[in-house]
Amino acid sequence: MFSRRVFAFLFSSCLAFPALAQQTPAYPTKPIKLIVPFLPGGPGDILGRIVAQGLTESLGQPVIVENKPGAGSVIGADLAAKAPPDGYTLLLAMDATLTMNQALFTKLPYDPIKDFAPIGLVAEVPIIIAVNANFPAQNLTQLLEIARRKPGEVQFAAGAVTMQVAGEWLNKLAGTKMVPVQYKGGSSTILAVMGGEIPVTIESAAGVIPNLKTGRVRALAVAGLSRLRAAPDIPTAAEAGVPGFNVAVWQSLVAPAGTPRHIIDRLNRELKKVMEAPATRDRLEVVSMQPLTSSPEELEKLIQTETKKWGQLIKDVGLKLN
Repeated sequence: MFSRRVFAFLFSSCLAFPALAQQTPAYPTKPIKLIVPFLPGGPGDILGRIVAQGLTESLGQPVIVENKPGAGSVIGADLAAKAPPDGYTLLLAMDATLTMNQALFTKLPYDPIKDFAPIGLVAEVPIIIAVNANFPAQNLTQLLEIARRKPGEVQFAAGAVTMQVAGEWLNKLAGTKMVPVQYKGGSSTILAVMGGEIPVTIESAAGVIPNLKTGRVRALAVAGLSRLRAAPDIPTAAEAGVPGFNVAVWQSLVAPAGTPRHIIDRLNRELKKVMEAPATRDRLEVVSMQPLTSSPEELEKLIQTETKKWGQLIKDVGLKLN
């Protein structure tokens, strides 16, 4: 009698395992929308399309980029935050989207912490300080000397929130008062500087380096700890006289809060494969980006740490965007 009961229990348990496995629905079964909160053609858009292509091949379903630029990435982020949490709407989020906007905007329509589920880091984008080729500064020291002599007169173009905050940080470190002028994306920023519309920009290396050969823009310094492989002649900010000015844009992939964990884990696994692939590394190196990977938990911790760091700086300089 006992052995029959044990056998019956074990038999019913074995039958239960396939049933439990079937409770996790297949994913994905239809196209996925990737919201990219930047203009087409800029560094963020290029990165988004590289990620979308890689995930399309990895997941077996089309990942379609939708450009939703504007308001320092707020428009695109808000659309993603309000999308159904089913894994079929994702957001390519720059650092400012998740760590700066809450301090910059008085009325932010989304909560960077509560409204998104972190998936993983994607890439780091170095930042370069550059000027129009006809601007008198030949190096960063000369630019800052001019800015000190003319407080409030030297303008710098910022195509993203991170660039504007970086510029204010540079002002604080160097004792200058350069004035930010907002542009809709890195591509329009570079065109404005090349055309002489504005003399200075703090912009991604991906936007600056390809245009150096035109002779219409001159790079003064990299806002990082080391020189770039793609442009080794450009000194770091520390080498150019501003130690401590170390900032780079990082991009990540997030989903609406409430997205099932098994979907987050699947996307994280596939995203890592995409970003670790040699072909991805080679494509990103051409546009001066460095692939990154992380777990969802590591990205969540980074968001929390960076929120505190930039929130304090934004408060110190008194920066508000509305």
